[in-house]
Amino acid sequence: MAKVDATTLIALYGAILSTILAFRELRKDRRQVRVTCKAAFVPSLTGDVWEFVAIDAVNSGHRPVEIVFAGLMLNDKSEFTQLNSNAGRISLPKRLEDGDRVSVLFDLGEVKKALHAPNGTGKRFTRAVVRDAEGNTYSTRTPKALRKLSL
Repeated sequence: MAKVDATTLIALYGAILSTILAFRELRKDRRQVRVTCKAAFVPSLTGDVWEFVAIDAVNSGHRPVEIVFAGLMLNDKSEFTQLNSNAGRISLPKRLEDGDRVSVLFDLGEVKKALHAPNGTGKRFTRAVVRDAEGNTYSTRTPKALRKLSL
């Protein structure tokens, strides 16, 4: 077996280290948005409880990203979104710096109406979707209770 001298070891170490750092830099420059979807309940001033589907988008990358769309994807690839809810106007587009978050609330009643529309037979929600200004799509599975909403 051939002996490995110090120069070869240093060169090998340098090659491995530079490869690791290159991958790290490439990953750092990517936009990363984490999406979550959950049920939310908010008491109103009249004593009622409003039910919402909440989609949260968090910029977990190091570059700013502008969120322009949030909605729910159905199993036929169509999308549901809402401009106004009981919580107020949907605040999109929204610029997210590193670590910033935007929450979008959809009225659960409107979500159910979308499924019960005349052409909604057999449809169900599969994913919560957020899109940025460059057209990149970020998504997550919808909660089990929301996926089971159907006729």
